[in-house]
Amino acid sequence: MDRALESRITKLNDRGPADGKCVVYWMQSSLRAGENPALAAATSEANRRRLPLLVLFSIDPAIPSANRRSFAFMAEALRDTVAKLEAAGAQVCIRTGDAVENLVRVGKEVKPAVIVTDESHLNEGRSRREAAAGRAGCAMFQVDGNVIVPVRLIPGEQYAAYTLRPRLAKLLEEHIRPVPQERPGRRAKRLAWSGLDPGEIMQTVDRLSLPEVPSSPLFRGGETEADKTLERFVEERLDGYAENRNRPELYFTSDLSPYLRFGCISPARVIRRVLERRGELPEEVDAFVEEAFVRRELAENFTFYDRRYRSLASLPDWAVRTLDDHRKDRRQHLFTLEELEEGRTGDELWDAAQREMLVKGKMAGYMRMYWGKRVLEWTRTPEEALRILLYLNDKYEIDGRSPNGYAGVLWCFGKHDRAFAERPVYGKIRYMSPAAQRKKFDIREYIRRGSPADIKR
Repeated sequence: MDRALESRITKLNDRGPADGKCVVYWMQSSLRAGENPALAAATSEANRRRLPLLVLFSIDPAIPSANRRSFAFMAEALRDTVAKLEAAGAQVCIRTGDAVENLVRVGKEVKPAVIVTDESHLNEGRSRREAAAGRAGCAMFQVDGNVIVPVRLIPGEQYAAYTLRPRLAKLLEEHIRPVPQERPGRRAKRLAWSGLDPGEIMQTVDRLSLPEVPSSPLFRGGETEADKTLERFVEERLDGYAENRNRPELYFTSDLSPYLRFGCISPARVIRRVLERRGELPEEVDAFVEEAFVRRELAENFTFYDRRYRSLASLPDWAVRTLDDHRKDRRQHLFTLEELEEGRTGDELWDAAQREMLVKGKMAGYMRMYWGKRVLEWTRTPEEALRILLYLNDKYEIDGRSPNGYAGVLWCFGKHDRAFAERPVYGKIRYMSPAAQRKKFDIREYIRRGSPADIKR
C-alpha cells in the first residue's frame, strides 16, 4: 500500500480480520469515487484478499441539524457517486435509518473480513465510529481522507495559522499527490439487499420527516458538480481573487465549500489544480492556498484536538477574560432569535447577508465575519450569541456542521486571532463596524444582489 495512504489509517478496535465474504467500505463523509483515500484503502484490502468490495451508505435522519436542504444536497451527491462506484465494479448498498445499526445488520448478513470507513473530526461522527467499532465482528479502520495532511501528523492543537503554516508546508509535497486507486478485482452476486434503488434516493429524502429548509436554488451536490465548480473558479475567478475575495458584491468566491464539506471533491485535487496556475498568477494562487488549505486544515486541527469546539471554553485565555470583563456592558439593541433568523435587524448589510444564507444556502466568506461579529452586540451574553450563530450556521449553510463552520464562528469570538484595542461589549475582540465596510466594498451592490430575485453565483 502507498506510504502516504498508510499514514492516513488508524485502527478503531482490537479485533483482527475475519474469515469473511467481502470487505465493507462504510461511506460516511467522503461522497466521491475519485481520489477517495478510504475507498482506495478498502479496495486495496479487498483485492489483496481476493474478495469483492461492498460500499454501504445510510441515509440517517437522526443526524444532528439534519434538514431538507442539507439532505437534498447529500442525496444528489450520493446518486452521482453510486453511479461511478458501480461503473468501477463495486457493489453498493443504501439503507435508511440509524447508521450504526445498519452497519451491524449488514455485517451479520455479509460477514465482512474488514470494515473501512472515512474519519470524522467532529464529536458526533467520532462517537458513531467508536460505537460501530465496538460492535463490529472484525477489524475496523478509519481513513483521514478529507484533509490534505493527515491531522495526526501535526502534533497538538495549533494556536493560529502562523504556527500551522510551516508545518503543513513541510508535509504538502508528499500528501498532495493523488491517492493510487485500484478497481475492485473480484465481483460477486449481490452481497446485501439495498433498501432502495439509486434512482429513488431523492424520493426517499422527500419522504423523511425533516425540518423544511428549502433546497438551494443554486447548489447541486455531487462529484460531477464539484469538478465543474472547480473549473469555473480556476478559469473565471482565480484571476483577481487576491484583490477581490473580500469584496462580496463582486463574488470572487470559489463556491467549493459545500462540496468539500460533503466530501464531493478531494481537497488535494483542488489545491493541485489551482497550483497549476502559480506561474502566471502567483499572488492569486497563494491567497487561495492560504484560505482553502492552511485555514481549512487549521479548522480540522481545532476540532480534532479540542472537543469543546462548540463552546466558548475553546477560546484562548485572553478572549475568555475580555468577554467576561464586558459581559454586563449595555447593548444598544437586543434581537430575538426570530428577528435574527428572518433578517429583521435594521442593519441592511447584516440583513442582506442573512437573507443570502436563507435563500442560497451559502454566505460570502467575508460577510460571515461581519455577520458573526454583529450578533455579539445584539444578544444579552456571549453564550447566547454563540448559541444563535451555531444554530443559524448549521441550519442554513450547506457547508454547516463542519470544522470550518465551527472554527469560523468561534473566530468571531477571538479563536485563532489576537487581541485588539478595547471597546464596549467586544472588549479586545476584533471589531468590524458597519461604517468600515462601506469603505471596503460597495455595500449597496451587495444588498441589491442579496434580494431573493437577484441572488446568483
